Amino acid sequence: MPSRERRHFYMALATIALSIVITLTVAFLFLEITLRRFFPQPLGISYRSEMSIPVHTPNYTLHRKEPEYEITTTFNSLGLRDREYPIEKPAGTERILVLGDSITAALQVADEEVYTEILEASLNRPESATHYEVINAGISGFGQGDELKMFEYVGKKLKPDIVLVQMSPINDLSENLY
Repeated sequence: MPSRERRHFYMALATIALSIVITLTVAFLFLEITLRRFFPQPLGISYRSEMSIPVHTPNYTLHRKEPEYEITTTFNSLGLRDREYPIEKPAGTERILVLGDSITAALQVADEEVYTEILEASLNRPESATHYEVINAGISGFGQGDELKMFEYVGKKLKPDIVLVQMSPINDLSENLY
């Protein structure tokens, strides 16, 4: 093949290859944008809600095994670090909603060792006429602005009688700045 024909052949081949790369890039970008917009997939323990706050992935179970511990962390259908609760509060029940950060979320301990579970168990003594539900709505990294948004996002639906806000002076002050 003469040198001019060879050069023309390679230019045509390069043009075709570049066209294929550009076409595939545009197609994948379109697909990615479409999937993110119309079919968002929570990929892991949390994602951003439509209110732009991080929430746990609903109905998600995380099992972690470390040299020091092995735990299972459960999230209910509302994405709360807790068992399932009916939206409508049962008769004779006092509902306590706990908002907080990583201390409340307690992802490093087993479900039954979270302080909200211990509080609920201590309130529900056999001699008590009232049944208590202590609902854990904690998310790691939350400040008070996030907790207010979480109350608006899911807390109001549960119609709590009492709302407890867990605060840590170590990092909540700086998180509130953002």
